[in-house]
Amino acid sequence: MRKQAEELKTKYLQKYAVGVTTAKDAAKPLSDVTEEHLKKFQGQKQSWWLSTLVQASSLQKIDDLISRIKDDLTDHTKKKNSVITLANKYGIFVMKN
Repeated sequence: MRKQAEELKTKYLQKYAVGVTTAKDAAKPLSDVTEEHLKKFQGQKQSWWLSTLVQASSLQKIDDLISRIKDDLTDHTKKKNSVITLANKYGIFVMKN
């Protein structure tokens, strides 16, 4: 019975180990890109969000950025109806047309 239990343990743990390895291999390219970007941001004197705003402004994409942030906040709020976000509470990101 112990031998059988050990065989089952090995069998199922191997499947788990293979799944973890596969997931790590799939995530590696994205992880590498993320680490690359993190290194770029760590070398800057200003925070990442300020850098993003400056870049968006210089490319004249600030309206697009604000729209994306608003959409993301709105989608998040729809998924969690019971949560009141600061954006809803204070009317932040109200687009003026």
